[in-house]
Amino acid sequence: MQLEEVAKALKELGHPTRLFIFKHLVKAGEQGLPVGELQKQLGIPSSTLSHHISALVSVGLVTQKPGESNAHVRLSI
Repeated sequence: MQLEEVAKALKELGHPTRLFIFKHLVKAGEQGLPVGELQKQLGIPSSTLSHHISALVSVGLVTQKPGESNAHVRLSI
């Protein structure tokens, strides 16, 4: 990552909800977590969670893989 990319990533991690998501994905390891599990842990609407995941995807910190019953989110770094 270039310095500007790192700055953008750190900016996105400055939000408590995004930091929570990132921290739990680090703990989950390579397999990541189902979106539904993150939503349950956070207690937020799916649209709000989607907004936060999209922000993390946009700076290359996480990837989202659709699943049959539930999408999974994992670290991409």
